[in-house]
Amino acid sequence: MRISIIIPAYNEEALIHRCLAALRNQDFQGEIEIIVVDNNSTDRTADVAEQWGAWVVREDRQGYVFALKRGTEEATGEILAFTDADTVVPEDWLSSLVEAFENQPKTVAVGGCPDFYDPNWKGRLFNHYILPIGLIYERLCFSYAHLWGATMAVRKDAFLKAGGWNGEFNLHADSDLSRRLARFGKVRMIPDLTVATSARRWNKQLILNSLVYGLNFLALHLLHHPIFFNFPTVRAVPSNLSLDRLVPRPRWRLLYASGLLVTLLGLGVFFTAWPSDSAFGKVFWHIPTHDKVIALTFDDGPNEPYTGEVLKILKENDIHATFFLIGANVKYYPNAAREIVKEGHVIGNHSYSHPLFLVLEKSKNRDRQIDLGERTIEEVTGVHCTLFRPPHGFRTPWLLKTLDKRGLTCVEWAEDGSDWNNVTSGQITQRVLENAKPGNIILLHDGMNLKHGADQEKTVKALPVIIDSLKFRGYRFVTVPELLSLTPLQDAK
Repeated sequence: MRISIIIPAYNEEALIHRCLAALRNQDFQGEIEIIVVDNNSTDRTADVAEQWGAWVVREDRQGYVFALKRGTEEATGEILAFTDADTVVPEDWLSSLVEAFENQPKTVAVGGCPDFYDPNWKGRLFNHYILPIGLIYERLCFSYAHLWGATMAVRKDAFLKAGGWNGEFNLHADSDLSRRLARFGKVRMIPDLTVATSARRWNKQLILNSLVYGLNFLALHLLHHPIFFNFPTVRAVPSNLSLDRLVPRPRWRLLYASGLLVTLLGLGVFFTAWPSDSAFGKVFWHIPTHDKVIALTFDDGPNEPYTGEVLKILKENDIHATFFLIGANVKYYPNAAREIVKEGHVIGNHSYSHPLFLVLEKSKNRDRQIDLGERTIEEVTGVHCTLFRPPHGFRTPWLLKTLDKRGLTCVEWAEDGSDWNNVTSGQITQRVLENAKPGNIILLHDGMNLKHGADQEKTVKALPVIIDSLKFRGYRFVTVPELLSLTPLQDAK
């Protein structure tokens, strides 16, 4: 087995020798090629790399992701491994990565965890509080690991199937790749495989970097494009200098208080965004039942011609579903909204204009979104909605309190077909069928935000396959109100 190790580098003269020395000391017995991609360095980075026997290639487009792309284009290995020029890997790094692939053939990508060396008090705060909370949140919320560019490896064939590095992402290019790789197999983290990487970024700009990284991570999963392309460039101090000698150690109270604050913020994000969590109030996403029943729901409509095509498929299969309608789209496609009701389907309120952060709006604006959506839907269809699905699934105690006052039931989902993402109809089908369980609510889309005529052809193609497959398994389809009636509301979780 041949492994290509790719190291993007920009002005890393002070640290890259540590990285290359560690790679030369690996206990892996197979064939290795080390590719250093010099990304317009103005120091001796390339000279140092060549002195250590690395194959140096150059990339003129400035940016981490472009250096990665250049390195993978040159790589000849069956396995592509990645690390950073400021990172020192243990001697069993490669052998541990390869062993993970060999032991689990379905694994397409694997990585380790970072540990930051030479931290000052800000670096320690990140390493010991912020990072562990982020890793816990990730394990709870995602079925795959978000690998770190400083310590990861991927099968080249899976890498190519996933489309390789996405040039739109510089910051979080590794997380974006992990997300796409998860469609083709397991993406795993080896918890006890730790690499040492520089704390310089967090030492210098903890708050700025935390905000930039955090917001971009949310944008990755909500919008699928970055808010920030670049990230602050921080280069090393002399490698024999320990930064924590320069900055006074804070009192222990500051660390504990900061850690508590970060914990509360992390939990707040989790409870706000995770669709199956009821910490802020009653949310319905699944009903515990042994009956093989499942509820299909469609968001963001009406949207022609795709709402009509979905209705045709449901009618052919004698199925009733639940449609969460956007008020502005109802106003634009009134006939489609009326047809949904005429066909016997249930409709719910999905706000008037589907704002991304409805939960952060002032109470006046939040109430207006709910009320105007409800009023528009009722004026067009004659139906008073009792169900509400928050835009993007986000909710807060204040939003749930508002819904409760209006007699609205908050409905989330247990299965997301990800048809709002750049996926194929086959991937939509696979995602739904892999997670189908009795009592689940499935999320699909006949529209997409406020885009009129948004192309949902992949959903239309996937829907008959989903229905036929679930029927073959013995499932029957119900609306959300029918599903909720199977068990007392106070017992639903």
